[in-house]
Amino acid sequence: MSASSDESSREFMRWVSHDDSAAAERRHEADRLADQLSVIEFLRGFYHQVDTAVAALEPRCTNRGQCCNFARTGHRLFVTPIEVAAFRRAYADRWQPAEPASGRCPWQIDGLCTAREFRPLGCRVYFCDPQAQAWQNEFYEARLREMKQFMGEHGIQYRYEEWLSALSVFSAETSGQGPQGTASTSSKPAAIDPSASSAIQLTVVNNPPARPS
Repeated sequence: MSASSDESSREFMRWVSHDDSAAAERRHEADRLADQLSVIEFLRGFYHQVDTAVAALEPRCTNRGQCCNFARTGHRLFVTPIEVAAFRRAYADRWQPAEPASGRCPWQIDGLCTAREFRPLGCRVYFCDPQAQAWQNEFYEARLREMKQFMGEHGIQYRYEEWLSALSVFSAETSGQGPQGTASTSSKPAAIDPSASSAIQLTVVNNPPARPS
């Protein structure tokens, strides 16, 4: 690994939470939100609208998911609680444990995204295509505001969290352990049946907000 790659990995790890004290609370929140039909139905329609709008802009993806290696590329993917909840519900029966230290999305296998229907907003909007740079930031921010509005109207606390950190709270549950080695009391939500088809290639949102000191 080159010196620049080492530096990129260290910078990435500053963004990944290692505090397990809130893991059980986050799992409970995800299970509770996943049980709300309004959340799942909202995201189904929301993601469909996003994919349709992005497809009309005709962005190109030529890097075959290289940006899913967040540490190597310097990208970071951020998500909201409802995105995490819907993702967890959709794929609970074939969960891929996240390892934040790896800096890679565990759902990218052989260069392809294996969780396309409920992949987050950022994965649907970011493209390395230079022409996409002209619209993707404004497009993303507008769609994020729509999610925030939905959450506010339904009394759901808004939070903007790094993707691997958000997924990693379920890793202990998968092995039957809660935070700090305690038994997990969270049950997996019933899985929904996601479709694997979509016309949009993946990736992640760049330029994250400043990390609080």
